[in-house]
Amino acid sequence: MEPEQLSTNAIELTHVLMMAREEERRIVAYDLHDGLTQYIAATNAHLEACIAAWDSGQHERARAQLAKAHEYIGFAGLESRRMVNSLRCLSLEDLGLAGAVEQLLADEQKRTGWESATLSHNLSSERFEPRIETAAFRVVQEALNNARKHAQASHVQVMLLLAPDKAVLTLEVSDNGVGLEHPAPNDGKIPVGMHGMRERVRTLEGSFEVQSLPEGGVRVRASIPLKQKGDQQYERV
Repeated sequence: MEPEQLSTNAIELTHVLMMAREEERRIVAYDLHDGLTQYIAATNAHLEACIAAWDSGQHERARAQLAKAHEYIGFAGLESRRMVNSLRCLSLEDLGLAGAVEQLLADEQKRTGWESATLSHNLSSERFEPRIETAAFRVVQEALNNARKHAQASHVQVMLLLAPDKAVLTLEVSDNGVGLEHPAPNDGKIPVGMHGMRERVRTLEGSFEVQSLPEGGVRVRASIPLKQKGDQQYERV
């Protein structure tokens, strides 16, 4: 590849990363305002109603208000954990890829109300190089985020598949939602979140595709080689 082309590619990648960072900041601000803050406000309102009901002798009403406050503080806990994971995935460090994705999927199902959200994998207790685990987790996270925001789906499925020779990790996220309004192009003119997923995979010499399924819904698929050119064999100690 010519130096000029390398320079152009570097500039384009820098632009994509900057846009992705701004998008992440926008999402955090949105989630704080419309997510966590609202749950805390609702908790406070129900606690105030609980106190008022108790003081007026309406003890059953007070208990009902306290139960609602407990419910909303639970939602706030889920939301805060989701936001922490969006910035730094602590569960990935502790649980590994399969465990972290399982927890992420369960949290998203509670938040979204999907009828079913299933995870299939053959990873067992396999651990991978941190940059590979992080990239795979972020792709799944962004794909689930897109499904929650845009798909209007009731069923979501995640698959993590390790090739028999342990040379490639493949992940898929599919839903039964409305599908893509337009076919996902491969010319770079795609939404920032989707572009970010593709760039994460591309930096690891992997492949990435988004398909609108004939029966409805979308499938995001990424394949990541577990040993890049020039790498030494990775071992976790």
